[in-house]
Amino acid sequence: MKILRAIVVLVAALAVAAPVALGASAEQRVSLGGTFSVFGHTGSAAGAGPATGRVVMSGRWDAGPWRVVASARTDSRGRYRLSIKLHRRGILHLRVTPPDGDDHVFVLHVV
Repeated sequence: MKILRAIVVLVAALAVAAPVALGASAEQRVSLGGTFSVFGHTGSAAGAGPATGRVVMSGRWDAGPWRVVASARTDSRGRYRLSIKLHRRGILHLRVTPPDGDDHVFVLHVV
């Protein structure tokens, strides 16, 4: 069954910035040494509860290889939170893959 995207809520928050809704720009300028956090809620198939399981955040610096930078498990309600510390300058591409398969992409310009 197709997963209902309307149920998914994902918010990205920076260490000192107000939370940014997913519908806002996924490209952001952030400071070296800051923390980037993503928290959200998975969608569900029609007639079923929220998807649960492992959430993976993959990242790559500039044009380098993709690597897993953080992972977590959802709770029984499909909620999750991932955070990473920004340790170098450059362009960091992030992809968050929750168990419902609804990937979310962010591009961080770390200065």
